[in-house]
Amino acid sequence: MKNHIDTIAKLTNYIKKSLAGLYPDSEINQLVFLILNHLQNYSKIDIHLNAERPISQNIFQQTQAIISQLSDYKPIQYILGVTEFYGLPIKVNSNVLIPRQETEELVRWVIDDNKKRKIRILDIGTGSGCIAIAVANAISNAIIDALDSTEKVLQLAAENAHINEVSVRFFRFDMLKKKKFPYSEKYDVMVSNPPYILNSEKKFMNKNVLEYEPHMALFVSDDNPLIFYDRIAEFGLNHLKSEGKIYLEINENYGIEVKELFLKHGYPLVELRRDIHGKNRMVKITFVV
Repeated sequence: MKNHIDTIAKLTNYIKKSLAGLYPDSEINQLVFLILNHLQNYSKIDIHLNAERPISQNIFQQTQAIISQLSDYKPIQYILGVTEFYGLPIKVNSNVLIPRQETEELVRWVIDDNKKRKIRILDIGTGSGCIAIAVANAISNAIIDALDSTEKVLQLAAENAHINEVSVRFFRFDMLKKKKFPYSEKYDVMVSNPPYILNSEKKFMNKNVLEYEPHMALFVSDDNPLIFYDRIAEFGLNHLKSEGKIYLEINENYGIEVKELFLKHGYPLVELRRDIHGKNRMVKITFVV
């Protein structure tokens, strides 16, 4: 029997009806675009211009499979296996966080401050590699290292660097274990988006985050919510050049506490910055010998 979903217009309506009530309308429109961009390589204008273009049974079946996963609230980025960060394609899977807009703001801060300098940068807890790769793409003179504690995460990050044709040295290192750092170089810049969401805040998180994104990259104990910031502060004292900078994404509720932590460690300058939503979500720390 012939499939009645046989044009782009009908497929678009099918997606919208299938997801109605599960996602806000604005998000459904974005999902329509992402699905058709993935399956047909269509831009948003292409979707309108090709409304009556026929689709194959295979395209319809692939769309059904995607909708089935979306109905279980699996993030579209994990379904498609790729997302965009700072204008670059980044492969993702359930081992790494999906890059967020707030992290793009952190990257923009790093780039704006350092784009004309020949500098050495360390990305701590690189995950998909999105921060290191975006910075490497924007600052051609930068020498960039990136670390993470998990080998399978580093493999994905290295693949993303290859896809985007940038040079990043990836290596395995666990910041919390306080082992000897494998390299003697000191850095001009360190950047990180460490875990900072409290376990007690899980009840406020969306199902798609809780059930699919890696908890070890998201959550920290309520008893020690700044554990990663404390370790980065200690690490920076030994591995930053004088006048070196640390750029961090932070929990909006702990801006003052993060600032006080770095001041207590002896860093003389700590600048909080608000994101586009007016929340304290970033901090820049300056180290002076």
